[in-house]
Amino acid sequence: MPVDPELLAGLRAAVEAVPDNLALRLHVATLLLEAGRPAESLEHSSAVLALVPGQREATELAERATSALPDSPFPGPAPFAGARPDAASLFHLAEVVWVANRQPGGTNVVLEALAAGKPVVASALPNLAAVIRDDETGFLVAPRDPPGLARRTRQLLDNPARARSVGEAGRRHVQTAFAPAAMAERLARLYDDVTSPAFA
Repeated sequence: MPVDPELLAGLRAAVEAVPDNLALRLHVATLLLEAGRPAESLEHSSAVLALVPGQREATELAERATSALPDSPFPGPAPFAGARPDAASLFHLAEVVWVANRQPGGTNVVLEALAAGKPVVASALPNLAAVIRDDETGFLVAPRDPPGLARRTRQLLDNPARARSVGEAGRRHVQTAFAPAAMAERLARLYDDVTSPAFA
């Protein structure tokens, strides 16, 4: 369905002025999806889900937008589980774990997924890049890049042996670099550094 470009530009400017207006974001997400711009639509529905996990309309829009992405790994609507208090216990069901943050956060999710031996596709933010070795223990994509996220996911789903290899490399990395003894040693060194006379 054709969407008036001027209307869309005006609504997007309004979203920039009031980014927490969820109804406006959902309206823009709907129009972008109707205009054949699923990546932009997904950005807005995801912003709503970041503020209100499990919001029904945003979840439906995100599922439709993800399915409409070029190279989407999903043949139909992508499944969004919403907020789950038992999320850590569900990693064994995942083929790939996404941590598509736009702002710092998600480090624990990445570590839990890696520890479970699952391949991770995550935003290339400094905190996530510090725990993922790109193309070895997981994949990093630019924040706000749904097509890049879809491409990396498709590569893993199309090559189960590679997905297993990346997942196992992630598990080994976490067991070594984030083992309690290794963490205690790093904390002790940090404590020594900040309490040394040279630091003062």
